[in-house]
Amino acid sequence: MKTLILLLTLSTFFVQAQDAETLTQRFNKIKDNSQTFKDYKVIKQVTLESFWKSVEDTLSKQRNLIQTNTAEIKAFKQKMDLLKQEIEARESAVAEIEFDSTHITVLGISFHKAVFISIFFIVIGALTVLFVLSFTRSQLLYRSIKEKAADMLVLNSEFEEYKHRAVEKQMKLSRELQDERNRLAELKLSR
Repeated sequence: MKTLILLLTLSTFFVQAQDAETLTQRFNKIKDNSQTFKDYKVIKQVTLESFWKSVEDTLSKQRNLIQTNTAEIKAFKQKMDLLKQEIEARESAVAEIEFDSTHITVLGISFHKAVFISIFFIVIGALTVLFVLSFTRSQLLYRSIKEKAADMLVLNSEFEEYKHRAVEKQMKLSRELQDERNRLAELKLSR
């Protein structure tokens, strides 16, 4: 863009230099062709008017060229501003894509992928440890309950045996008591 502006400026100066040389050459030609009167130069009015018309044409060309170049420079500046905006938009899009490629959003929270993977494996490891611990505990509880059930069966059978023996003893004692009553009753009758 800068080179384009530089080329336009150089071309303007080059054209001006060419016109200046032409005007200078014409001026010198007029001066050389003019007649001298004492220290003064006498120039024909037609020649002077022709020279002045050349000067006006040259100035008009220069003004038109300057206006054209100014308009082109403005157009280039507008184009450059548009291109800058487009570049900024693309850079922001690239930055957003780059951010999206390195981050994961979970539950509205943005995580770097490496952090998310670390957290994920830590959580999975913790859940695995909890599962193993709960499974081990349940196995221990199952064994304990099984042992207690076996102990209950043993105690229940012992209790049933004890009850059975106690009932037998009670029956035996009640028989003996009855026997003793019967003897006492016989003794009372026999007396």
